[in-house]
Amino acid sequence: MTRMLNFLSVILISFAIGLVFSTYNQCDTYFHDLLAKSEIAVFVERSTNVTPEVLGERILNINGVKAIDFVSSDRIIKEAKEKNPRINKILVAGDNPFSPYFIVKTKIVNLSFIESLEETIAKLNGVDEIRYDKNLMLVVEKLDNFLIFYRFVIRISLFFFALLLISKLLWLWLHQMTTVKKIFFLAVGGAVSGLLGSGAYYLASAKIFALDVVKLPPFYIFYFMTFGVLMALLWEN
Repeated sequence: MTRMLNFLSVILISFAIGLVFSTYNQCDTYFHDLLAKSEIAVFVERSTNVTPEVLGERILNINGVKAIDFVSSDRIIKEAKEKNPRINKILVAGDNPFSPYFIVKTKIVNLSFIESLEETIAKLNGVDEIRYDKNLMLVVEKLDNFLIFYRFVIRISLFFFALLLISKLLWLWLHQMTTVKKIFFLAVGGAVSGLLGSGAYYLASAKIFALDVVKLPPFYIFYFMTFGVLMALLWEN
């Protein structure tokens, strides 16, 4: 009876665990979406003698720069005409008012680093103007710090769980209160309860709540099962 209650408890607690996972998953998804948009636009002087190849190489060689993409004036006006054909009526034939620029992706999204990088790039010959969304960079930085802290808390929690579990199993083993076979079946039962708990959570998030914010990718099932195994072993007397 006790084991059945423990089995059901794991399934019920899985909902709370699922909400913890979904919080992290949503933040991580949001972070990577914003990270993809975190870029610096470096506009090139139209009258400069420095070629885009040379300037691009100088920017790419700066410490912390991950990648660059050169957007020429012709490419800009071509894309502009595709989006709005009426632009042909506004522009004088052969006229191109758009300035070429580089899209710069950095290895680090940290506002202080971005500001330092801006100063370095601004000193390069041929650079006219530098633009980036400061608020976006700040949000990405805060999300990154939150995710780092979240992962740290999870790892510390798992570490103490593991210590507690090992200590308990050793105590049971030394006092001959358990066997390898018993531990194996408890682990299997815990994994099954975790699997059922994950199934209940996925079903509820998809059919009952129907909210994207609480939905999880399939690979999180492994974490539900791991939680089930830990709980089953820790609750064993």
